[in-house]
Amino acid sequence: MRKQIARIIGLAALAGTILPPALFLAGTLGHLPMQRLMLIAAVAWFAAAPFWMDVE
Repeated sequence: MRKQIARIIGLAALAGTILPPALFLAGTLGHLPMQRLMLIAAVAWFAAAPFWMDVE
């Protein structure tokens, strides 16, 4: 169960590193919000990835 939750968080974080730059290029998101979203997503990815990749 923990592995699946970590996988969902990891995939959402991965989307969070891809989607903000696309929204910025489209002109719907400002520079500072894009940076903050990407930082949060990167931290979430590094926190969740070891749990579903079986890294010990």
